[in-house]
Amino acid sequence: MQNIKLHLDEVNGILQILGQMPSSTNVWPLMQKIQQQTQVSL
Repeated sequence: MQNIKLHLDEVNGILQILGQMPSSTNVWPLMQKIQQQTQVSL
């Protein structure tokens, strides 16, 4: 597995964009995974 290095503000921007997607895209699990990994790395 490769790690991607992003600044917290970049991650927040990605989460904001994903949050605007329709719920039919089933993006919620991905958002949760990103948030969990962000919290662990802080």
